[in-house]
Amino acid sequence: MNTKAIETLLLEDTIENYTNISLFPNASITNLDSLELYFEYGTETTNFSDINIAENEFIMEYVNNKLSILQNKSDSTLKENIQKEKLLLTDNDTSYIQEVKVKKALNFKTLEVADNSNKGSAQDENIDLNISNLKSNNSSTNSINNEIESQGVNSENYPTKVATGNYKNESKEDNTIRFRTGYLKRKIAPLLTDPKAHNKNEKLSYVRVEGSPTKKTNLTLVNKNQQANLNSIKDNSVSQQSTKTPSSNNNVSTKKIGLNKVNPRQSNIQDSSNNGLSLRLLRKQNIYETNKNYTLLFEVTNNTESISFIDLTVGFPDNWRIISTSNITSLQPKEKQIGTVSFYIPNESPAGKFKAFLTLSSSTSFSKKLDFVLEVANNYDIEVFKISAPQQVQAGELITSSFGIKNNGNIDQEITLSSNSNIKNSDKIIIPKDSTVVIEVTKKTNPKSTILRRVSTSLEVMHSASKRKYYNTQTVQVIPSKIKQKDPYFRYPIQASLYYNSRTLKNYHYSTISAELRGNGFLDIDKNHHLNFIIRAPKKENIKRFSIVDQYSLIYRFKDQTTLYLGDHSYFINRLGFGSRYGIGFKLDHTINKWTYSAFYSSPRLYNFSRKPLYGVRAEYASSDSLRLGLTFEKSNGNNFIYRNIFTGSGKGQILTFDYNYFDKNTRFEAELSGGFNDTVTDFATDLSFSQSYKHFAFSSTLIYAGRNYIGNISNSLQVSNNLYYNYKGLNLGIGHSVSRVNRRLDPLYFETEPYYEAYFATIGYRFSNKHFFNIRFDKRIREDQLEPVSYNYEEYGLSYNFNYFNKYFTGSFGGRFAKTQNILAVSETYRDTYSHHLNVSYKLLNNLQLRGGINYLFTNRYGASDKSINYLRYSFGFNYNLMRRLTLNVNYNSGYSPEENYKRREYINLNLRANINKHHRLEIRANYFENPAVINNKELFAYAKYTYSFGLGIKKLFDQGGVDGTVFSNSEDIDIKGIKLYTAGQTITTDKYGNFELNNLELGINYIYVEEASLPLDVVSAIKNPIEVNVEKDSKAIIKIELMKARSLNGNLILVNKANAISTNLESFVKLENSDFTYYTEVNKDGTFKFKNIVPGNYKFKFIRFKKNEKAFQIAKEIDIRVSAEKDTQLEINVKAKEKRIKFKNNNLKVGYND
Repeated sequence: MNTKAIETLLLEDTIENYTNISLFPNASITNLDSLELYFEYGTETTNFSDINIAENEFIMEYVNNKLSILQNKSDSTLKENIQKEKLLLTDNDTSYIQEVKVKKALNFKTLEVADNSNKGSAQDENIDLNISNLKSNNSSTNSINNEIESQGVNSENYPTKVATGNYKNESKEDNTIRFRTGYLKRKIAPLLTDPKAHNKNEKLSYVRVEGSPTKKTNLTLVNKNQQANLNSIKDNSVSQQSTKTPSSNNNVSTKKIGLNKVNPRQSNIQDSSNNGLSLRLLRKQNIYETNKNYTLLFEVTNNTESISFIDLTVGFPDNWRIISTSNITSLQPKEKQIGTVSFYIPNESPAGKFKAFLTLSSSTSFSKKLDFVLEVANNYDIEVFKISAPQQVQAGELITSSFGIKNNGNIDQEITLSSNSNIKNSDKIIIPKDSTVVIEVTKKTNPKSTILRRVSTSLEVMHSASKRKYYNTQTVQVIPSKIKQKDPYFRYPIQASLYYNSRTLKNYHYSTISAELRGNGFLDIDKNHHLNFIIRAPKKENIKRFSIVDQYSLIYRFKDQTTLYLGDHSYFINRLGFGSRYGIGFKLDHTINKWTYSAFYSSPRLYNFSRKPLYGVRAEYASSDSLRLGLTFEKSNGNNFIYRNIFTGSGKGQILTFDYNYFDKNTRFEAELSGGFNDTVTDFATDLSFSQSYKHFAFSSTLIYAGRNYIGNISNSLQVSNNLYYNYKGLNLGIGHSVSRVNRRLDPLYFETEPYYEAYFATIGYRFSNKHFFNIRFDKRIREDQLEPVSYNYEEYGLSYNFNYFNKYFTGSFGGRFAKTQNILAVSETYRDTYSHHLNVSYKLLNNLQLRGGINYLFTNRYGASDKSINYLRYSFGFNYNLMRRLTLNVNYNSGYSPEENYKRREYINLNLRANINKHHRLEIRANYFENPAVINNKELFAYAKYTYSFGLGIKKLFDQGGVDGTVFSNSEDIDIKGIKLYTAGQTITTDKYGNFELNNLELGINYIYVEEASLPLDVVSAIKNPIEVNVEKDSKAIIKIELMKARSLNGNLILVNKANAISTNLESFVKLENSDFTYYTEVNKDGTFKFKNIVPGNYKFKFIRFKKNEKAFQIAKEIDIRVSAEKDTQLEINVKAKEKRIKFKNNNLKVGYND
């Protein structure tokens, strides 16, 4: 047989069912000149999946030089995944793949075509396999025949003659092998024309088609090095094959046969290597969870000098499911392959360690087994599901809902239950694995509910070990017995309050009572006009001591165009202006297009040291949503108070201020530049603030400067700060510095001069999670007190640390500082140790109760002029209580404050109580034990109580309406009148235990009320016809009464008085019973009996309608008066006379007729 290397494998026609093409080359082959794979578009295909080519030196050339062919196809998405041993090219969009070519595909000797074809399929067709320059002989045929039969498989099950080696046209040089393949539909042409094949004696020795129907088709080309193994198989099997006769039967064997299924006991293939196969796991998790899929990665190495044909066996626990395993069937000498095993661990698999193994059996006498252990974790999966709940209940009734909790895990689980309702069971239970418990919850509905609402009952389950939470809820419709009346007026909201204030010092006590009327809301339905006003009186001198003064003010706003302030207000215009000055006056803002114009005037009236008026004008231009420009002119007649470190204490003069404000997503820039002047001095001030963020960086900078003679809000002041922060994931870095020497003109009753300070810092922090954050800060600081007497002036170098933790119930902060401090006030150059530590915690004890506390320890020489290190210990505690938004109580206690906080108001005890009694009534109580700024050892007690009544002033009536007051009653004590459902005009209500109900918000005129008959007790009817017509009048209530009665029956009988001579005795007919309210119909049976059921007792007319047959054959009364008794069922008998048969003789003719 003249054979040459397979140089080209051509796949033509439509690739309809190919899913995998694999080429396994010998790594030593060097005559591969090129490799091309390309896709031609046009013909639709369905199942082509991937091409796998074992890696060698020529594959990389293909990757580098030929990949552009595929990449130029814009219609497809190409995935490229180069692994250690394999190049995988996958085209996800396979709709247009028409042709695949592999050129010069190495020196293959063995060609295996595995076609998923169906035996005897109606769609089978002849396919040509052209083998150029190939001569077959009987010896080759027999060898292939022997190879098949040696495996114990009947060759008759093979679908083609190729499998048994019987070639057609054996005498021809160009042999054609014809075989039926089902869905292969392919012409495969190995062209044996390569003159450079480095072993010209190599031959095409094996061609086979096999498989199962239609789904997947594999084309496998096996390299020439398998030839020796194949020959060994053939030689060992000749004697067994000689008695077999080839068959052309097309039945497909269900057992796969091929080189990868050789039975080692039937083979004498020997492995020259002592090492054989090696097998190791490449990836295995430490722990596995149930109800999940996993994949193990392993590596197989052939340590021999010849091809090894292998079988893979996988062993897992019995209830685990193996999803897939890699199809590794052969290994070249010294070749490594990566394989995978995918498996599923079911929910019911218990926790613990389980043994598993991988076994490789080779075509030789040796095998390799790898044992390993897989640890299964505890599965805490729980399912909370609904079981039952009523669809609806009456307001005031108890809702009972049930939930199921199923343990889907693999261990017994302890859980804690919580709900917005009452739990009947214990709130802590243990559920065995693979079991379910039922939990009932109950909830009382509000008997005073006046609207139809849906109420939820819920169950929350928290697993004790994992802290996971599971939740489910059910909703129930709650039907009221009274519908709340809608307010027909558009109202303006008003609050009327009464104050009591008490203030106690060491030697004084003040108290006062005042009243307040406040309104805040829109004046029209379109919400164009808004008014906010306050009237508080009377005027009392002592009332000023309580920060609550007499006040007369209003704010009127028209759309977004005009705003007018009248009366007492604090008019704040610019940061660098004269500041906020509370007094009586006005301010008007009006917007025209992008311009806003303002004018203001304020004349303080409360304190003698500040009674000079302030007035001015302002214009602002909104260039865009991000940019605003403004210009303000202010004039003040000054004041008489002298402030510390301010040399122009009168504050008299004029200030002109230009302001600029720009902000967008990443940038903010605010600037004010002011010039102040009067008859004696002129000076200026500036306030600049800039911040910028870029990716993970954030920078901010501020500059405040006011000259020594500047007459505005600040004077003789300088403040500079620059900060740069970097944030990436959980990491936070920052550096910065700040200098502040600011002197402000503030109300001396409530504020004092803030200290001077200077600081340089660097900080690093890390957020471990949403609950944990740690920060370290290195800094140098200088702080100088500006009060008299001076309490501190020091310089300090130190390190501060802080750790924060918080969750739903607990918040904690722990930190401190280690520093070296120089007390400048003591004129000392010595740096002494400073230590400070603090702990602050907050815990949510109940849903409506939160506790908090803190402790702060400081050891330092900062304060005073002695330069001695002193221990300072301060602590605080408090709580918040909130009861359904009706009652709020807040209490705080602080044992003391640092001297550095003396310029502030310091509160030692603070109590706030707010009780919302109902919609209209509210009570507030407040008590403070405090010290004012710059006051030492002179604490004051302030007590305050305020009662507020809220109401609405009707401005416009929106609609007219009326209502219905109704009662459902019964003269029988056995009839329950509670829970009878009625509905009208979109409203649904039920009667209370007395049978009463109330409907409101009904339109004027005729309305119809329906009694839902399904809600009536068994055998009970309403004595009033449905629907009940009622006339609703303006601003009044219509009264209706609905009587319930026991339903009764009327049993009747039509009696045929002349039955013997009647021409017909069939009394089937239709009858009815009616009065002005009710009509009932029924049918009469053949024998004349009938029955009316569920009749409302009363007077009726019994009416005969008609007979079903022989209408003229009977005489009956058409209408009879009857009374249906309320005490018992009624009986009725009615006589019916039928027409009789008569014989007449007329002339000589005998005729039978009816006597009319």
